[in-house]
Amino acid sequence: KRTAFQRMLKDIQAGLINCVIVKDLARSFRNCSDQGYYLDEWFPRHNVRFISLYHQSLDTLKDNYNIRNIMIPIQGIINENYCAELSVKIRMAKEAQRKRGEYTGNWGPYGYIVDPEAAEIVKTIFSMFLDGKSRSDITRYLNDAKVLCPSEYRKKVLQYNYHTYFAEKSRMPLWSSTTVTRILKNQIYCGDMVQGRQLSKSYKLSKVENIPEAEWVIVKNTHEAIIARETFEQVQAILEKAYSPKKKIKHDSLYSGIIFCGDCGKAMFRSNTKQKNSQYYCCNTHRTQSRNACTQHYITEDQLNEVVLKAIQQYVYMACEYERVMAVTDDSSVD
Repeated sequence: KRTAFQRMLKDIQAGLINCVIVKDLARSFRNCSDQGYYLDEWFPRHNVRFISLYHQSLDTLKDNYNIRNIMIPIQGIINENYCAELSVKIRMAKEAQRKRGEYTGNWGPYGYIVDPEAAEIVKTIFSMFLDGKSRSDITRYLNDAKVLCPSEYRKKVLQYNYHTYFAEKSRMPLWSSTTVTRILKNQIYCGDMVQGRQLSKSYKLSKVENIPEAEWVIVKNTHEAIIARETFEQVQAILEKAYSPKKKIKHDSLYSGIIFCGDCGKAMFRSNTKQKNSQYYCCNTHRTQSRNACTQHYITEDQLNEVVLKAIQQYVYMACEYERVMAVTDDSSVD
């Protein structure tokens, strides 16, 4: 997944590169299987000469037989093992830092870096919630006031090269109820360092898994608090009551996950009409994030069913007509 490495492969496929020179094999391949694949298959298939200068030197043009040297795969195993050991050491070092209350994240939590305006936004969120405002109310207020959401704040104010899947997918980065909830539940705002909430399964994988709350590393009073501890605990008590143990039976819609707003790109929200005898869909951005960010785009499920049915019937007709036309064409060619 290395960007530069992928760019090199594309240039090779485009015919721009026919020779790759590296300091040693470890600079090219992160594991033994990749090394074998590229040296034995990918580079030869694209007529690329590969040269490694040190630690099992290799030149696939001058000493092509040397690629079969048993020390080449052994060197790959050694390199892979070194990466694995290094990953373990880094993980242990970070774990020790967390236990000392030292911050190990890539960037500081929203509200703590450079711009005190962000800290005021955090205070406003807590204050509005204690005043009885719902998380949806707070979300709409922030978006209508054109307050930058945390991802946009990092990019535009802090000038971080910051990208997330959801931010890139969204045409209009906005505050959401999820973001507001995450801030309200973040213990770091009352002066405690909370880390180790996620962990990657392997140094080879970028995917991370959530760690149970009981296993988080929490060190209290490590930094200046933005929110008083009493205020934070009040908010947690309200949030705990808000999450009712009663679970409603969820009936998935036929269109779940496949209907999106044509303007903002967000998923459409399904709800019941006032009479509760039918369902309708509307833009979720308009409903939960900001009335000004998008329009409602209202459509009933009955109307949607009718449109989809007509489209299916049209495609079926076209498919049947295509078979009839092809049959007539075949008969004519025989004559």
